[in-house]
Amino acid sequence: AAPMPSDARRIDVETAAQMHDAVIHEFPSHDLLIMAAAVADYRPKHVLSGKLAREGTLTIECEATEDILAAAGAMKRMDQRTVGFSLETRGNLDRSREKLLRKRLDLIVYNATDTMNSATIESVLLWPDGRSETLPSRTKADFADILLTRAAELFK
Repeated sequence: AAPMPSDARRIDVETAAQMHDAVIHEFPSHDLLIMAAAVADYRPKHVLSGKLAREGTLTIECEATEDILAAAGAMKRMDQRTVGFSLETRGNLDRSREKLLRKRLDLIVYNATDTMNSATIESVLLWPDGRSETLPSRTKADFADILLTRAAELFK
């Protein structure tokens, strides 16, 4: 993990619900929100406080977590921008475009699931007006520089 910059403030959370609350609380005082991935799509519906005895089979019922980026997109002001990521099967740009519009994002980064845990990223940047930019494979640090440049351009 990269070291925490000295001029950054970190908010520690343990659950998707806590992250949702932190983002909803903090976003109004910021211009840009970039969310790299969903913290979790599902959580256990019931949480036990003690140890569960091992007996037979176990079924864990789950429920969807809050969509943090969609919530931020729904509350953003005209002077704020939101950027998200869409991890999809290779070539499934339609799902990324759907997420871009449904979550009211200003930019979404499509990247294929087969690049997970890779030192590099292949991506396609998608904008609500239909524009796209295909970026060839590059290090994640180089990609981050491009993404921040494109995010800054959203304010022009």
